[in-house]
Amino acid sequence: MSQSEKDSKIQLFVSMAPPFLGAGKALQTALGGDPDFVIYGDLGLHLAGQRPIVETHGTMMDLLPSFTMHLYKDQPWLNEILQRSQYETKYDPTTPDGQAFWQKYQQDSSLFFKFFPTPLKKCVSGFTGRREGCFMFIYDALNQNLTSILGKDYGFDYESIMKVLETYSMKTKFYEEYAELRNQSGISWLTNPGVSVALVYYSHLQTPAKLSYNSDPRQMTQDNSYYFPENILETAGDSTVPNYSSLLAGFKWAFEFDQKAQQSAKPVKILEVCSTENTKKPFYDTNFTDQRNDIRSVSYTHLTLPTIYSV
Repeated sequence: MSQSEKDSKIQLFVSMAPPFLGAGKALQTALGGDPDFVIYGDLGLHLAGQRPIVETHGTMMDLLPSFTMHLYKDQPWLNEILQRSQYETKYDPTTPDGQAFWQKYQQDSSLFFKFFPTPLKKCVSGFTGRREGCFMFIYDALNQNLTSILGKDYGFDYESIMKVLETYSMKTKFYEEYAELRNQSGISWLTNPGVSVALVYYSHLQTPAKLSYNSDPRQMTQDNSYYFPENILETAGDSTVPNYSSLLAGFKWAFEFDQKAQQSAKPVKILEVCSTENTKKPFYDTNFTDQRNDIRSVSYTHLTLPTIYSV
């Protein structure tokens, strides 16, 4: 679609918890089956029944983890995000030292993503799965690992993902299909859509990030027995899609709009479900006389569940 067609026909692209960078759960399914298909170890769909679904499911390739962070490892916008991720772990906003650090941080005029509130602000209340401050909770897929199998770590880089799929996935051709899709599609590059975006995400539940297996998944599933990871390192998300998988695209597109890094870039709204920060309603910036809502700037805001159905 040409840019002129987008400008005339698309007012707003609403993306709901998008797994742009894939999800660890998809890799878990590709290696040893989906635990949601079985209850108490015996009841449900056995792997013999699930295997054909996994092997023929066209969207599996879209949902497998992506090497996107490695594509942009030298970009300043990604470096700022990953640096903040380290700060969120190091500086607790409930301590005097943490408060002093974040107060100084939010005054830094060189930051690209000042629109995203710091942990000094309270973004959630009443959830036990995450801290109440405003955190990005971005899992560092550039420096952390995707999986560990037989004591060997595999990162989120293209070569490591291909090696895991080629050696351990239930379907031996997974790696070929993954390579074909990821090398030909703009998904891995998070190509700017050239339209205004409302990106909805949920960060209140623990979500798989790194899977660890003590045995060879392919060997363990040869007799159609499920094989689930012995250990799962979790990060923030909606229990399926981790924050980094949804948010990274929004941050990249917001940077391209604010910094005028791409001519066709349009504004982005980052909408966190159940957030208590920036409770402006609605999230639109303007309401024209022709009754068309519009967004003109980049910002973070809350989104209540009823609002989702009225955008």
